[in-house]
Amino acid sequence: MQVYHHFYGLKTTSLRNFNVYGPRQKESTYSGAIAIRLGNIIRNEDLIIFGDGKFQEISIILKILFRLIY
Repeated sequence: MQVYHHFYGLKTTSLRNFNVYGPRQKESTYSGAIAIRLGNIIRNEDLIIFGDGKFQEISIILKILFRLIY
């Protein structure tokens, strides 16, 4: 990104988005926490929470993320 800025004057921004979810997100090993937890709820499984419960996750809906970026 720095090279493009240097040669072409292109301003860039890099985002690393975690816990982004959307309406058709499938549960998998690589899916976010929301899809995994919803899958557990649908299957009537226990919700496993690690730590002391003080950690807070921030999740964002994909549609809102696009509005923030564009």
